Amino acid sequence: MAPMLDSERREFRKLVKRLERIRRELGWPQEKVAQLCGVTQETYSRWVRGKSEPDSSLVLAGLKSRVPALIAELEAAQRKIEQILREIEELKGGE
Repeated sequence: MAPMLDSERREFRKLVKRLERIRRELGWPQEKVAQLCGVTQETYSRWVRGKSEPDSSLVLAGLKSRVPALIAELEAAQRKIEQILREIEELKGGE
């Protein structure tokens, strides 16, 4: 397996930062995002903290192929949460 290039490392860091920002906005545990990325929570945590990264450009390619679906799932969850909160507010207004 070919090691990651510096440009791939930078791209990886950007992906992880974006996933982590969305995860925090949704209040999801790291374990959920790690599972969707196909890694353990410990691995994902090390990625977030910058303590490790994939040792192969193949791993990065696999992660990149999952990112669009992962972000879509996170955004769909966020929209669903927002809809539920609106419905709760509407119910409160009818009391």
